[in-house]
Amino acid sequence: MEQDTKIKILVVEDDISLKDSLVRLLQNRDFLVQAVENKQQAVEQIKSGQQYDIYLLDVWLPDGNGFDICHEIRKISQAIDRRCLSDWSSDVCSSDLMKSGKFHRRL
Repeated sequence: MEQDTKIKILVVEDDISLKDSLVRLLQNRDFLVQAVENKQQAVEQIKSGQQYDIYLLDVWLPDGNGFDICHEIRKISQAIDRRCLSDWSSDVCSSDLMKSGKFHRRL
């Protein structure tokens, strides 16, 4: 697949081994992947004008959370659809997404 037609993914994950594993997995499947480790770095990437097709966001980060990053993404494009996949059982994660049918809790 040519570079300009590859799907671009931003991974935001503070667990270094998980982040590195995700990057390797996705790159091995021919995706273009940029990875950062916190909310600040993610927001900088988003505001830089770099366009991504998929955002994989950790819910809990050392300086914020994935929902805050979603709000930053939505400021740039309302067309981006949200999905949440989690094994975290708290209602905070699922509040509005579960009602909309866009939350998928791993059992």
